[in-house]
Amino acid sequence: MMDSRQRYAIFCAQVPDLPVFMEPWYLDALAPGWQVVLQERGGKDVAAWPYYPKKKGPFRYVTMPLLVRMMGPVFHPDFDNDRQRYKLIPALWEQIPRQLIFRQDTPYSLTNWLPLYWLGFRQWTRYSYRIDLSQGKEQIRENMTAEYRQRKIPKAQEMVTVDGDGDLQAFHAVHEMTYRRQNMANPVPWSVLARLDEAARKEDRQTILLARDRQTGQVHAGLYLVRDEHTVYLLMAGTDPDLRASGAFVLLVWEALEWALRQPGLRYFDFMGSMIEPVERVRRDFGASQIPFFRVGYLRWKWLGLLLGGRV
Repeated sequence: MMDSRQRYAIFCAQVPDLPVFMEPWYLDALAPGWQVVLQERGGKDVAAWPYYPKKKGPFRYVTMPLLVRMMGPVFHPDFDNDRQRYKLIPALWEQIPRQLIFRQDTPYSLTNWLPLYWLGFRQWTRYSYRIDLSQGKEQIRENMTAEYRQRKIPKAQEMVTVDGDGDLQAFHAVHEMTYRRQNMANPVPWSVLARLDEAARKEDRQTILLARDRQTGQVHAGLYLVRDEHTVYLLMAGTDPDLRASGAFVLLVWEALEWALRQPGLRYFDFMGSMIEPVERVRRDFGASQIPFFRVGYLRWKWLGLLLGGRV
């Protein structure tokens, strides 16, 4: 008899727009203790809800694993409509053991959170930014600000070269520099990055782009991309704070867009979300469109909201 993870793997193959973050191999790499509940109709699984339970002392809670940007209910295409979701979401929720706190960032496909509201969830709207690749190269370039098109990209092209040799250690080093500039610890330790990269390479789902100085070979900036069948995601980026003026990051994103346009089946380039004003402005300057998604949270005891300042 198959366990829930084996059933989920079969179910995932039937969901055409499943985000890479919710694929079993990705969860295995970054959330080894992940669990999933499923709901059947007519002897086949038609809905699933993966989640990541954790324990701290006596407290059990569900949260988002590091570098896993989306989790939540997903549905077979034949059952992906409000009439079915209103029935399936409560049925899935009843199977999940009650936790002190439950928090997830849901996939874009969950556009109606009313069934969760009726179950007692709270919701916060977040935003991601993506570019529709079907526009084609010229239109995508035209949608960028003139500063990017006419100044930053040409300037960077004179100073750096872009390679995709997959040097993970070089990317990790420049990624750490980004946080060091802000006097912050890198939230992605080497062990986690290496585990993700090993799994993503096996699945042929990752790409690392680095901008290296034409004269010294020093890394100015780097991007770490992951992809599913239809979307490439800018999962992580790093820039040497002493070399930011070169514009290498802007050039790398443009090179990543050109690369994505050459990949069969890819429809979107996703910058991932950020509510930080300067970061959001960069996304808009590339001509990306805003995509809303939900952060949902459930508290077993409502008075916990007072201790958490209204946040989950």
